[in-house]
Amino acid sequence: MPVDFSDVEFSAKKDGRDHWPKTMDELVVGWIALATAQADGPKVDVEEVFWAWEAASDLTKDHPDLALQFVLKVFEKGMSEKMLSMLAAGPLEDLLERNGAVVIDRIETMARQDPKFRDLLGGVWQNAMSNDLWQRVERAANRTKRRTP
Repeated sequence: MPVDFSDVEFSAKKDGRDHWPKTMDELVVGWIALATAQADGPKVDVEEVFWAWEAASDLTKDHPDLALQFVLKVFEKGMSEKMLSMLAAGPLEDLLERNGAVVIDRIETMARQDPKFRDLLGGVWQNAMSNDLWQRVERAANRTKRRTP
């Protein structure tokens, strides 16, 4: 059953703009189109799909469970290394930075169970994460050295 976003207050709705995703599937398709355009050259006009970046960002701020679902759905699509790094350093990192305490237990479990997810987690940077949370991310990603931007 598709995840319906009718109750999600996306910034585009608040600002009176015309486009925001109605379902999780629509957001996943839009974000992949945007990432493809940014990673591999324009196959679509970035301006036309930028709403997907904004919507994913909104989820990471206000709806951590939906944001984690989004990250996992995009991850399951099997993308290029460049696009996976965009997912890690984008929505996954934002989710951990903004709502890491809510999702870290699930992320640690997934990293233990799935080596590819563990690799994805390795593309996250600390930024504004607390040191305690960052240490958990590093352990889950199986990193021994700190990465700094």
